[in-house]
Amino acid sequence: METVHPDFTAPTDLGALPCGFCRLRPDGPAALCRANESFFALFGYTPGEAADAGFTSLAFAVTPADWPMARAALSDGLRAGGPFQFSFRAAHRSGLTRWVLLRLQPAGGGEFLDGAALDVTDEKSAPPSPPEDGGHADLLRRHLNLGRRLESACYRAIMELSGLLLMEADLETGVYYASPGADSFAFYPRLGRDGNHYMLTPELVHPEDWILAEALSQTVRRGAASSRACLRLLLTEGDYRRCYLAVNVLRNPGGSITRSLVTVLPADAVS
Repeated sequence: METVHPDFTAPTDLGALPCGFCRLRPDGPAALCRANESFFALFGYTPGEAADAGFTSLAFAVTPADWPMARAALSDGLRAGGPFQFSFRAAHRSGLTRWVLLRLQPAGGGEFLDGAALDVTDEKSAPPSPPEDGGHADLLRRHLNLGRRLESACYRAIMELSGLLLMEADLETGVYYASPGADSFAFYPRLGRDGNHYMLTPELVHPEDWILAEALSQTVRRGAASSRACLRLLLTEGDYRRCYLAVNVLRNPGGSITRSLVTVLPADAVS
């Protein structure tokens, strides 16, 4: 089993996050094909200690009480075919109760599951807020914080593991992110400028595909939460590359876009 692999190189802004990466076989005990050091650290091990202890599958990492649930979640998620996630109590080396959330998506035609794992013990164990607001504000805040952690760590990791390029812009926080490889596209330097982070302009798209790009942008402008198209996008080196492009946006109650997520999958990367 490989413990470190180039596929699992984290973006620099994720280096300090306790986000583990792994590739599993979905059947039986969910054998680990690959995992990075951060994955093993979530359970209290170094890669060497994990090998000595026989930590070669997800079943080893999940408490016996939670393994039936985890096993069922793996089977159900694989059948569904898209990204899925579940949390479980970790069989931590220290004996302490730690909660881990694992987000996975099928890879290799379903032969594998690529995943990112995050310690969510704090979210699971945080006490409720005082009853003055019924606890609702605190619960919402905790869920939002967890969601942001997942999007900034697990979700980005999943996208990168799957070969997708990810570009994200949060207008409320001013945070912009682009995954490694995005800078090969001519639209990369324009990310986050003038609030047009999800839009394409004619010179960035092959002339024959501009009508498709405009339709994608118009769909989002008119209120859709998502839109997608297959376009030839201009590369910084001057050539075009055919890509599957998807745009997803979040809006505030007034309808203004507050956040966008753009994913790009080069068509020649689809086997």
